[in-house]
Amino acid sequence: MKTITCLLLSPLALFGTTISTDYTAERSLRVERVMTVSSEVVDMVMVVDGEEREGGFGGGGANERELTITTIDKVLAHDEGAPTKVQRTLETISLEGSMTFRDEPQDFERSSESEGLVLILSLAENGDLEVEIKDGDEPEGVDFASLLMTQEIDALLSGEELDEGDSWDLDAEALVAGLGLGLEGALFGRAERTEERGERGERGGGGRRGGGGGRSGFNGAAMSNLDWEGEATWTDKTEDVDGVECIVISLEIEAEGTLPEREFGGRGGRGGGGGLWSPLGINSTSALETSVELELEGQLLWSIKEQRAVSLSLSGDFVQDMERNMSRGDREVSMSSTTEGEIEIEVTISAD
Repeated sequence: MKTITCLLLSPLALFGTTISTDYTAERSLRVERVMTVSSEVVDMVMVVDGEEREGGFGGGGANERELTITTIDKVLAHDEGAPTKVQRTLETISLEGSMTFRDEPQDFERSSESEGLVLILSLAENGDLEVEIKDGDEPEGVDFASLLMTQEIDALLSGEELDEGDSWDLDAEALVAGLGLGLEGALFGRAERTEERGERGERGGGGRRGGGGGRSGFNGAAMSNLDWEGEATWTDKTEDVDGVECIVISLEIEAEGTLPEREFGGRGGRGGGGGLWSPLGINSTSALETSVELELEGQLLWSIKEQRAVSLSLSGDFVQDMERNMSRGDREVSMSSTTEGEIEIEVTISAD
């Protein structure tokens, strides 16, 4: 008698699969994104007319910012698997944290007038994105036209047929989109500046709302200017998340670059658009250059069965070096600082 042994293999072990989001499914996807950036100035030097001086230029201390954006997407129409009309609810858009300015710690909190809006995203005949606000008015300064109709995380996928163990490269455009680095600028718009004051009527006692949060460290807009590259790998690991079995895609990402140079002038060095405090006083001019290096690693959990992302977790470190040269008349000042920090990005996707 001949014995036949059968090996029970997963279909994925026999055939490649394309990891892509299913936009034909009858469901809503709730996406919560939290980006936390903490930093501390570890070195600061100021030289006036060739003589090094103690102290700095209004910086120092530890800073932290936490950006939270939660959206709910429901596909209203699709064509050949791609969404052509999406209802997007902007459930939560908030920024909070603390910063140190002239050695004085200050808390800040900022919300967006976009919060609570329901948008209808659709494709025009020419392929451009059209945005309709279902209820309410469009806040000033927002950039809804830069939003993606698809999930941002889709940019981290290869779009090709893959097998377990395969890797693919991630370029700068894919990483900026996939990490949602443009969402803060697109959804916050122009903030109205108000300041709460402490019991003694001094700044910083009760924190800041509005524009006060805008100076609080290394944000998504700054990160978007860097040169990014990364690699994704479909590992042999799996994880169960609330009963949803997920494959594990590991991510290794790095970025470096010089942020756009800004020119400063006017009272206190702020006339050029909100620069750092200038020890030279009014009518001084300065040039600011900031270089950054960062590394992130983590994982993307993906449900093959539900054809959607389940979570994205990334963490890493960055180093930011800043140099500033200023002049007023025959006086010359050069300042430099090194800031070290940590970045955490957590994205959780649930389906209803």
